Amino acid sequence: DLELNLFISTVAITQAGEPNLTMARLLAPDLSDQELLRLPTVLAGSGQQIAEAVLGYQERHGITYFTVLEQDMDAFSTVIALLR
Repeated sequence: DLELNLFISTVAITQAGEPNLTMARLLAPDLSDQELLRLPTVLAGSGQQIAEAVLGYQERHGITYFTVLEQDMDAFSTVIALLR
């Protein structure tokens, strides 16, 4: 079976304030902050919002697994707990 991966450049669980978009800017330097926040590789919002986004990517695009950077593993573990 085909497996599809989505590399996540930023995971920011936040209720307010701006997420750290440093890695996303390295990958897409010509985009504005608002454009970066709309990329599927940038997950920002509450844990529940991010979990819903992940489920949406799985359902709409058939993404079977996600890769996150080491710096975002703790934040993404919160999302994994919500998905279980």
